[in-house]
Amino acid sequence: MMTDDKGSSRKERMARAEGLLRATASYGGAEIEAARGGIKRQLEALRGQRAGDRLLSAACCNPAARTVDRCLREYPWQAIGIVAVAALAAGACLARRPRR
Repeated sequence: MMTDDKGSSRKERMARAEGLLRATASYGGAEIEAARGGIKRQLEALRGQRAGDRLLSAACCNPAARTVDRCLREYPWQAIGIVAVAALAAGACLARRPRR
């Protein structure tokens, strides 16, 4: 999950901003409206960043996913063998670990 410099994720920031907009919906006045406008602009900017991240992720991950899918379809038994060997190796490592 993407985080900003203060450690809060975009999803958390968006949830807080949406909650603040709902909480202040019944209040009026020029100052409140100006603050709500600023929050709305920040929320839209966050949504735009999220959409950009999705596009970047799709551009990077889709070709790799297609390659893996093609390999698994071409060599299914080899893939099963690789997974079985990895599972046996992990099991052996865990079994040899001393218990307390």
